[in-house]
Amino acid sequence: MSPATSATPSSATSSATPVEVAGGAGAAAGTSAQTPRRPLARGLRSLTAAGVLACSLNGLAAYGVVSTDAARVQSVATAQATELGEVTTAIDSLGATARSTPVGGPGEEAYLTTVSTTSSRLASVTARAATGPAGLADDTEQLTALSADYTRYVALLESGRAANGTVAAERYRQGETIRTTRLDPTLAQLRAQNTDRSSEARTLAWVTMGGLGLTSLITLITLLGGSRWLASRTKRVVNPGLFGALVTSGAVSGYAFSQLGSATVVTPGAGPLLLVGGFAAAGLVWLGLDQRLKEYR
Repeated sequence: MSPATSATPSSATSSATPVEVAGGAGAAAGTSAQTPRRPLARGLRSLTAAGVLACSLNGLAAYGVVSTDAARVQSVATAQATELGEVTTAIDSLGATARSTPVGGPGEEAYLTTVSTTSSRLASVTARAATGPAGLADDTEQLTALSADYTRYVALLESGRAANGTVAAERYRQGETIRTTRLDPTLAQLRAQNTDRSSEARTLAWVTMGGLGLTSLITLITLLGGSRWLASRTKRVVNPGLFGALVTSGAVSGYAFSQLGSATVVTPGAGPLLLVGGFAAAGLVWLGLDQRLKEYR
């Protein structure tokens, strides 16, 4: 074999054109540049999904708190049941007190005060039912009839106090008939209804408040944690979308929590507005992170 022939393989193996070298170096650089982008893009997608879900659920939980109005129903129903119990006790004692308290006699002032106080309590219970949460207004008709029966009952007691003998006895008997057949059964029914309402609303209030507290905490952790993670990866301190979502979600949760101890009627349309607020926060998350995702695809 000639020297020229033996040198050919080694020279072919060792030689490489400048274009080939440059191409290989460029491919390696492109691969190394894309390597950190892929995990970041995956992280942005995961953060977007978590943020959108958290904000949406938070808006839904706030809607549940305001639309059910469970905390207020419990508070009002408990007050109704308590005051109706006091009215029952007062009415049950009036008959015996009237018999032992002649007109102008000792103890009359205390008796008349009880009559007046009981009437005021019935008016208070009726007004609270009429202006209270949904469901309690159903009691208004019964309470109005109850007040009318109470007025008749007191009138018969007063007639008995002013009369003597069989006339007085007949007035007291008629009064007791009204008390035992109309006043006491209606009062017992209304107390039972409001006690049941209070118990059911208490359970619902714990569920809705617990749900709102949980979603608020998850949303806060997701948005703050996501902002910190994003800042450490992109060297940008604030992401406008995440910041806007955090402010919007805070407003949604804050308003819903403020209604828990409120004695006023919930503003009409507040529930749907909070739901829209939750979806708006979710949209801000998507917009803010989608812009970053486009940079790292």
